[in-house]
Amino acid sequence: HIQQIGHYCANHPVVFLPMKLLVLFALLSCAEAFAPSKGVLHRKHLGTTSLSSRRAFLAEVSLIVPLFGVPGIAFAKPDADAKLIQAASDDLVSLLKDPAIFEAGMVAIDEDPSAPKLPRQVSRMTFQSAESLSKDLVDSNFYAEEFMEVAIEYAEHAGAARDLYKLARLGRVGENGSEEVAKGYAKRCIEEAQAASALLAIIAASLSK
Repeated sequence: HIQQIGHYCANHPVVFLPMKLLVLFALLSCAEAFAPSKGVLHRKHLGTTSLSSRRAFLAEVSLIVPLFGVPGIAFAKPDADAKLIQAASDDLVSLLKDPAIFEAGMVAIDEDPSAPKLPRQVSRMTFQSAESLSKDLVDSNFYAEEFMEVAIEYAEHAGAARDLYKLARLGRVGENGSEEVAKGYAKRCIEEAQAASALLAIIAASLSK
C-alpha cells in the first residue's frame, strides 16, 4: 500500500506534496518504533557487526524514498557521485595512515588549523544516486543488493566518529576533564573512523569501472 501511495504521489507532485512528506516522515519514524534494537548480524567480509533488523528496515525505506519525489533525487548524477564516494574513501584512508598524528591533533590543548581532520561524511542522497552503478564483489562477499545497507552502516560509524572527535576536543574541559579523558575519546574516534573507512572502501570498489 505504501508503494502504491508513493507512485500516486509521484504522479501528482504539487497537489500531494504534503502527503509525500507525511508518509516519508511516518516511514522514517517507524525505523525507531518497530525495528528491534537487539540481535546482531556478523559481517564476516568487513569485520564489523550491525543491528541487522533496524538497518534492513532503513535500507528498505531508502528504496521507497525516491518514489516520493524528494528534491535532488531527480537530478542525481551517478558517475559524479561515484567519484565523490571514491574521493571520500581516499581521504579517510589517507587520514588513517598515521593514526598517531590524527590523535595528537584531537587532544592538543590549542587546536591546530593544519592538523588532520575527518573528511566530510558522504550523504545518503549521494549513495542513492550512485547505487545503480554498484556491482557484485564476490571475492569480498559483497553484493550490489546490499549497497544501501552497507551505506547505512558506514553512516553510523562515520557519525559516531564525528561525535567522538568533538568529545575528544572537549575532553580536557571541566572538573573531570583531563588529557587521559581526551585520549580515550580520540582512540574511540579512530576506531569508528577505521570501521567507516573499511565500509566506504568496499562501497567505492563496487562502483569502480
